[in-house]
Amino acid sequence: MQDQSDQTRALWVDGVSVFTPARTFDSVNPATGEVNWQVAFATAEHVAGAVASAKRAVNDPAWRKMLPHVRAGILMRIADAMTARADEFARLQMLENGKVWSECRAQALSAASTFRFYASACETLGSEVTPSRGNYLSMTAYEPYGVVAAITPWNSPLTMEAQKVAPALAAGNAVILKPSEVTPSGALLLAQVAFEAGLPKGLLNVVTGDGRETGTALVEHPDVRMVSFTGGTATGRSIAGIAAQRLIPVALELG
Repeated sequence: MQDQSDQTRALWVDGVSVFTPARTFDSVNPATGEVNWQVAFATAEHVAGAVASAKRAVNDPAWRKMLPHVRAGILMRIADAMTARADEFARLQMLENGKVWSECRAQALSAASTFRFYASACETLGSEVTPSRGNYLSMTAYEPYGVVAAITPWNSPLTMEAQKVAPALAAGNAVILKPSEVTPSGALLLAQVAFEAGLPKGLLNVVTGDGRETGTALVEHPDVRMVSFTGGTATGRSIAGIAAQRLIPVALELG
């Protein structure tokens, strides 16, 4: 599906690769110092396009009304595809963050297992009826946030991406994934694999770039309704401040 060469990495938006030749950055092999490939840099305009795509997808009745077992089937097919392509995921991570092959492959298989876990969790989602003191019924109904921003680190990228993307999709959200600029390729492959496994277009978009410009544009976008971030404390504090001003929930794993 991706039309990019071995020398480039494009954004993934609305089910297609979107290359931005006007602005790119280098992916560098930390073991050799050599450039792996050129990666598209997502500006605020690209982020806005990705969010618009996600908003359309999450509001589509085909997704909103999809039965849990159908959604679970999609997540399970994603897991199976990740397992089948574990060597490819491992190679990309090894080239970009320098971990040994055995650990990269183990993390790819672990990420696939995360999708399997949340595929099973899909069918346990429901509402709750709580005791009431009067002649009335008290019920809690759980609904998806809508468009969720997921921002991941470089050290265990695919593991973190799976832990953010899988539960968000299981709950009925759409996800804009911004991987670390050090390790973008695994996230892009994940989005392609998910689309090929039957995930409707727009429900998982990937924007690549730095935190200062791309990440900020994503967190500040008015249609992003929740942010999940793993990374440094200073960046997490900044994201928390933006989320507080916007009155949206945020999940932070810092250190």
